[in-house]
Amino acid sequence: NEITNEGVKSLSDMLKTNRTLTWLWLTENEIGNHGIEYLCTSLADSNFTLEWLFLNSNRFITDSCIDDLIRMLKRNYTLKTLYLNNCNLSEITKRKLLQIIKAKKDFDLEV
Repeated sequence: NEITNEGVKSLSDMLKTNRTLTWLWLTENEIGNHGIEYLCTSLADSNFTLEWLFLNSNRFITDSCIDDLIRMLKRNYTLKTLYLNNCNLSEITKRKLLQIIKAKKDFDLEV
């Protein structure tokens, strides 16, 4: 759908009040670091129903969003699956994310 950061901002606003959506599949879009910031803020502070989030193959997601991802992973307890493979994350960032999820039970992270 070629969803961009602006589209993710709208989705993130919706997630603040949505209490039924459990899957969000955003694979192969035009999402970048600002979109991740919006999404992570909603998932860290407002949404506690989403369980599966697929962001793989968004080439504009880079290491710059690592702090947002870590904050979200630390604060959100309902998310069980996060796919970020085939994004532009360095090996260092991937290792940081893998380290964070060690404290989570039954969490599926693909980087």
